Amino acid sequence: MGTGGIYLLEAAGPAFNVVQFYDMDANGHRTRAASTAVAFGQGSSYTLNAGNSQATYLGPVDPLSGLPEGVGVVGVNGPGGRGLDGNTNGQWYDAAAMDQVGKVGIGDIDISEDGKFCF
Repeated sequence: MGTGGIYLLEAAGPAFNVVQFYDMDANGHRTRAASTAVAFGQGSSYTLNAGNSQATYLGPVDPLSGLPEGVGVVGVNGPGGRGLDGNTNGQWYDAAAMDQVGKVGIGDIDISEDGKFCF
């Protein structure tokens, strides 16, 4: 189900079965760009300022989220994406990804041991 999927693990002896529980995107809660969103990349879904420290998202407004369609897509590291070359020794300003931390996908969900609370 992608970034909007919530899965349950059901014990099956010494292993677990993965069960698709809820799809946020299919139920009106956007966790990623719509399939009709503009292609991800600098100049198409976002532009960077002169210092590469701020991203401005382009494209039509997503009717579900009310945000530009370029928001919600982190994209790939290489050419046609965020322009990162994979050099881990360099210093990078990755405004396209940094602006979306905590905005793309769900992350982690935990349920209390008594089953009463979701975190």
